[in-house]
Amino acid sequence: MGILDNNKTPLVVYDIDDIVWLLNYRIAEDLGIDENRFLSTFSVKDNPLLSREERQKIIAAFADSRYFENIQFMAGVENILAPQQLGARVVFNSNSFSERIAELKAEQLLAAVPGLRQEQIQMHIIHYGKTHKKVLDPSTTILVDDSPFNVALSPALMNVMPAWMPWSYSDEAIEQLVDKPVKWCESLDDINDFVYQTVAAMTA
Repeated sequence: MGILDNNKTPLVVYDIDDIVWLLNYRIAEDLGIDENRFLSTFSVKDNPLLSREERQKIIAAFADSRYFENIQFMAGVENILAPQQLGARVVFNSNSFSERIAELKAEQLLAAVPGLRQEQIQMHIIHYGKTHKKVLDPSTTILVDDSPFNVALSPALMNVMPAWMPWSYSDEAIEQLVDKPVKWCESLDDINDFVYQTVAAMTA
């Protein structure tokens, strides 16, 4: 089975926020904070381009369930499960600041992705200090995530990151990811196509 062990099912793990919808762009617009400053580096509390007040407002927004209502998913979200046609397993893995936020994301994702089941959505309830680390299945084959911290710790054979999130390719991110196989994509459709073709090559 390609480069995978004969008995291994490819496991594709998608993040949710800023991968299938633009959470931080939504927060930036609502708070009136320039996107270039806000999104310049993943760690809000370490972002020298933000004032202390701006940092506090952004972190508070992450815990405000209002920002997770009426999610506008990106084009292509409906096709994310396509690699399952090749025998892969596709799951979502996301951190949330409250049970309510986790529920909102899961409910809307289930409605947006045909065939998606609740057991394919892994939610972790965290506080802000834990945002730099996500619990990932060690058997992950492909990880799709915007966080350079998560990708730096990723066990995946291939990592895919969004080119629409500046902190995914900032100088700090590039330094963190120097030893990791990473593909940056311009859209969710591009990500889905790359993931599908990669699974196909791995299982050929």
